[in-house]
Amino acid sequence: MSRETIERKCPECDTWNVGPVHRCENCGATLDPQSRLKEEEADREKKRLALPKTRFDVFLDSIQQSDNLFVKVVYVVLKGIWFVYWVVLSFILWLIAATPG
Repeated sequence: MSRETIERKCPECDTWNVGPVHRCENCGATLDPQSRLKEEEADREKKRLALPKTRFDVFLDSIQQSDNLFVKVVYVVLKGIWFVYWVVLSFILWLIAATPG
């Protein structure tokens, strides 16, 4: 019985790693593609959460948490109009894409 050795090239330092290793022996980077995608997704989420909120985001948060009934109703109505706008726009774009020519 012959066992084939698995060689993986590290995407970070271009070192070839022999055997069933999950991390690079040289730099410690992850070699498994699915694990790399999960780590990159987690890093992007951390960076997104670390960004300071914009003035608009703070404004929307204050409206959502307002105790004033009128402000809440206006927010819900505007949010509904925005949703309908995107539904209509998506339908029009679908019609354009669905018609030949």
